[in-house]
Amino acid sequence: MPTVEVTAINSCPVLNVTQARQCLGIQSPTTFNADREVFNLQQVHHFTQADLVQLFTLRLWLQARPGVNSRESFKRFYRQPALLNLKFQQWGIHLDERIQHFKESLSS
Repeated sequence: MPTVEVTAINSCPVLNVTQARQCLGIQSPTTFNADREVFNLQQVHHFTQADLVQLFTLRLWLQARPGVNSRESFKRFYRQPALLNLKFQQWGIHLDERIQHFKESLSS
């Protein structure tokens, strides 16, 4: 994962759009904008850790079953955390561990 310099606003670490894309490993601005739209983050220009975790979880969802999982299906499951976790478990993905590792990479 690339090294990203994190700034802070009101002592809360944030990343700008370019830094957030780099952190999530998204090269295409179009893809990043489509992901932002899922969480109504189109007008957000500085992303908190919570925003990034949401986007990271979406990325995991889409990567788990390329061409099958969609942003629309993610929105349905995201509203039901127990079902979302169950789906990830079925695919052998330990969501809590992956999120924790992602958070640690943000703070290092």
